[in-house]
Parts: sequence; C-alpha cells; structure tokens
Amino acid sequence: MIKTIIFDYAGVITPTKNNYLFAKKYHKRFGLTAEELMSLTYDNWRPALVSKSAEKRFWKELSRELDINPDLLLDLITETFPINSQIIKIIDKLKKRYKTILLSNQVESWLEKVIEENNLRSRFDYLINSYKFRTTKPGEIFF
Repeated sequence: MIKTIIFDYAGVITPTKNNYLFAKKYHKRFGLTAEELMSLTYDNWRPALVSKSAEKRFWKELSRELDINPDLLLDLITETFPINSQIIKIIDKLKKRYKTILLSNQVESWLEKVIEENNLRSRFDYLINSYKFRTTKPGEIFF
C-alpha cells in the first residue's frame, strides 16, 4: 500500500535539471561560453549544498566573478528553473490521499526562494533538503 509519494525538485517540480539553461541564456551577458558559465556556476557548488558559510562564499565568489549583484544573480538563475504547473496540480490532488515529500540538493537561499514564491510548504508534508541535513542525496544518510 502506497502511503507516501516523494518528488524531487530539479527535473520533476521544475523540468530543468541543471544550470545549462542559465548558462545558455546568459553566457553572452557575462562574456563567456555556455560551457565556461556552466563550469563557473558549479565551482564550489557541492559544499554550498550543505553549509551556510560555503553557500555565502559560493554566491559571493560567483557574483564577483560575473560582476553582478548576488540577489540579481539568484533571480536570473531561479527564473531558468520554472515550476511545472501540471506537476503542482498533481501534487495538490495526491496530497489529499498521501503524504508528500519534497527532496532536493539545492542551496538554501535558492530553494527557500522557490518554496516561498510557489507556496510549496503547504503542498508538502515534509521538505527534505541537503542544507538542513548537511548531506546530499543519494547518500544513505539523506534517506
């Protein structure tokens, strides 16, 4: 008997799986190739997923490297991860019968912005995020 349904953020809640769309859309703005921008956005990414100090360093260094305000950079990146409204409708229906969980390996400021802007806290019984548990999926501890 199914009691709980788990949804991942990247690739499910949003169809975007990685920073490629951001890199493709904005690389010229920053005078880089899409591959260079993609690589730059993933520098220090993993530590930022599990540590608030590493996350602050990540945004500071990336925005400095790209010569952009960190808040604007966060906005540009999150807009390339649009929420799939069809999935949200499905979640809303399923929540009436099942426990729902959101899983994510995402930096805190990014995911919290998305959660607030899309009222996701009310749509899930549990939000399990790498920054809260200080580990990433698919690690055994995460689950």
